[in-house]
Amino acid sequence: MTSSLLRSLRRDETYRYAIIFYDNKGRRTDVMDLCDIKTPEYLEYRPFIIENSKLIARPIGVRLAIPGLRGLDDETKIIGCQIVRRSSSDVY
Repeated sequence: MTSSLLRSLRRDETYRYAIIFYDNKGRRTDVMDLCDIKTPEYLEYRPFIIENSKLIARPIGVRLAIPGLRGLDDETKIIGCQIVRRSSSDVY
């Protein structure tokens, strides 16, 4: 596999993430912005280190706070969600 087949984030860029919820009636909510995440520069975070002659991967993880939902009636249940990366031209 070559790196051209893998999709990744660029270093030192800011990306906006959002969430879409799906309910038991087949509807989805509007896109709700979650946060902007800036990827580190190379010298800020090294994804691989060598320790005791072994190459060790250090993946970057993200923890997101999910906003509360308003306007749902008692019979509507959220059954799924989708995290999306937004850009100014995105239409959901």
